Amino acid sequence: MKTTVNIDDALYQAARLKASQEGRPLADLIDDALREFLHEPAHYELKWHTVGGELMPGANPDDRASLYDVMGDGL
Repeated sequence: MKTTVNIDDALYQAARLKASQEGRPLADLIDDALREFLHEPAHYELKWHTVGGELMPGANPDDRASLYDVMGDGL
């Protein structure tokens, strides 16, 4: 929805700078700020990041006890 509002000049410039630094449109930044202010859940997009790796010696993903043994007392 389009609307017209009066915003303090310094606040507007700070918002434009923040949106630019985050590489997103000012309208998205304002939407998120209003959602947070009104306590409405924002719509998030999950971005997966995978890395290579291999199982540690003795770890069997089908055996929970072996995984706990390999992880040690960290849990």
